[in-house]
Amino acid sequence: MKKSALLVFVLFSLLCGITACVQSKSIHELNPGVSFMGKEEVTKFLSGSKIEGPGAIVTYMEGGKADIFVKKNGKNINATWKVQDDGMVELITQGRKDRNYYSADGITAYGLDGGSSAIQKK
Repeated sequence: MKKSALLVFVLFSLLCGITACVQSKSIHELNPGVSFMGKEEVTKFLSGSKIEGPGAIVTYMEGGKADIFVKKNGKNINATWKVQDDGMVELITQGRKDRNYYSADGITAYGLDGGSSAIQKK
């Protein structure tokens, strides 16, 4: 009984380790044919602008500050933002970090899972 329990534990641990090491696909592999903004382009696109998405309006201010208006409950949330070298935007609030890529056409945002949502720059 002890040997079989130990064997099951070792196999489970090995399976979890292998799963954790599997490389995930990049945003370009998940969305072939879509052209994405680079770091400089997305920084210029977002600085000083308001972006409206399905659930919120985000105001991106200079210096990495942001304000999020949540449509569902009508509340404003303070946030910070930064752009990674590959063009990924991190929007950080207390307890949450959203990561998105923006298409070169400026009308679609893509999540890390490859899903997309329409945005509107105001």
